Amino acid sequence: MILGHSEKIKIFKDLADKDGLSHAYLFYGPEQVGKNHFAKALSAYLEHGEFEESKRLLSETLTVLPGEDKDSIGIDEVRVAKTFLYRKPVNSEKRLVIIDNSDLLTSQAQNAILKITEEPPKTGIIILITKNPDTLLPTLRSRVQQVYFSRLKSDDLKNFLKKERGLADDEIERIVKLSFGRPGRMFDLIDTDKYKDLLKIFNNLKKDSKVKRSTIEEISKEGDYRELLDYLIAVLSEKPLENYKLLAKIMDAKQKMGDYSTNKRLQLESALWNI
Repeated sequence: MILGHSEKIKIFKDLADKDGLSHAYLFYGPEQVGKNHFAKALSAYLEHGEFEESKRLLSETLTVLPGEDKDSIGIDEVRVAKTFLYRKPVNSEKRLVIIDNSDLLTSQAQNAILKITEEPPKTGIIILITKNPDTLLPTLRSRVQQVYFSRLKSDDLKNFLKKERGLADDEIERIVKLSFGRPGRMFDLIDTDKYKDLLKIFNNLKKDSKVKRSTIEEISKEGDYRELLDYLIAVLSEKPLENYKLLAKIMDAKQKMGDYSTNKRLQLESALWNI
């Protein structure tokens, strides 16, 4: 299902129904807010009449992935996309090419897409997806319709967790705080062991010094502690007056984590020892 973006869904359904869709779009905004899901749902609507990410085969949609090096999307991938795009659709009025992580497009690949947008096929649509549109050439950005996807409201996430997952109110509050308005992040937390692992760490940090020291040592091996610190901030923020000193310490530690000259282990131990 598509969480949020109800106004965009209404607009794009209306455009599709009236054959008013543009030949090229740029979906941009924070990571994990649903840009890719929205593009695939649009594909499903054009092919099957349902604006949901479909489990059925979408024969008129091509998703472009990075090449063999996995670090870039080059001219070869764009050539394949172009061939696909210019073929006449059979099961839909349109053919869609979705290029996620379009910031990985090489300059040569971007120029090739630019040429497609200058002489677009009547039945073809390109959707570029990125968190940062500035990574694309200005000339390419000028040829596509830009659509911004914002973070979701907390209430949208809360209502979903309440109705679809039946979670307790306090658990919902913590998960929503940790999700930062990003449904993709929310699903990462509830559909994997990530949330349970964070809860276990938090409980261990409240035990005796031996368990606490062992827990901090384990955490320090991970290298990136920001997700844990985000979780602790979410939990401690439930009682801000009671925990304000500890909150300040953890927030300070999180800020310093980005400084390469900082001893992250010492920062972590200092922040977590008094929980």
